[in-house]
Formats: sequence, structure tokens, C-alpha cells
Amino acid sequence: MVREDENPPTSQPGPSPNPHSVQKSPSGDPRNGRSNTNSNSPLSRNDAQSGEEFISSVAAKIAAQPLQYSDPDVWGVLTAISEKARKRHQQGMNMLLTSDEHCIGRLVDDARFQIIAPAVSAHHCKIYRKRVVTEDMEHPSDGYSVFLKDTRSDIL
Repeated sequence: MVREDENPPTSQPGPSPNPHSVQKSPSGDPRNGRSNTNSNSPLSRNDAQSGEEFISSVAAKIAAQPLQYSDPDVWGVLTAISEKARKRHQQGMNMLLTSDEHCIGRLVDDARFQIIAPAVSAHHCKIYRKRVVTEDMEHPSDGYSVFLKDTRSDIL
């Protein structure tokens, strides 16, 4: 389930930056002792991208790759996108989804799905799948649909 704002923010297109007036980032300058070593990484961020565009771009690149897990019970993978999330020791880079339902939060029973961070509530959300059978004669389906339920108690 995707929650959408009733009045999503609109952005006004701005003028394109002049390539001669854009300053280069000091991170790529070898004179300051720092170098941009991971410019081809899906996590390298172009400053012109908004946070939402960056996340969508990285997610699309990751989703385009096939799952490479030999465990037949894995039906999905939640992959960390931010550097901070990737450094979490308990989950590592991926959370493997194997049960029909997983709860994510600070105080959930399964330690693989615990996220200890102030912005995460005790029982933050639940991701689950349900079998869906359609009787559409042109497109018969006997698969699963995946849902995300916000279970935070601090929302109205």
C-alpha cells in the first residue's frame, strides 16, 4: 500500500545551470587529499538530483537486477539505499523477506527487522503478501500482491 499526500508539492522548473558557472565539488580534487572513488556506484549522488529522485534512481537500478539468493523461501528483499542504512550491523545491506508477514521497528520480536533509530517507532510498519487469484479470462493470475502497512502510533 502506498500512502500519497492529497496535495503533493509541486516543483517549478528552474533555469538550466550554465556549465561554466557550476563549481566543481572539492571531493574530486586530488589536491585536497580527497577523491571521488565511487562515482559509478548506484549510491553516488548528483547534487542536481533531489533526494526523492536519487532514491527512485537507485531503487530502479537495484530492482532491475535479478535476485541472487539460493533460498527458495526468499520472496523479496528490502535493500538499504542510504549509506547510514547500509552500515547497520544487524541487517546489513539487505533484509530478506521469507514469511508472509514481517514487522519492522525498534521493538519487534525478530531481531533481523529491528531498526534502532530515533525516527523509527516501536512497531513502525508491516510488510506482507497475500495470494491473489483473478478470474480474468484474458489474464489469469495465481500470484501474490505485496502490501506495506504503516503501524506507527504517532499518526492521526
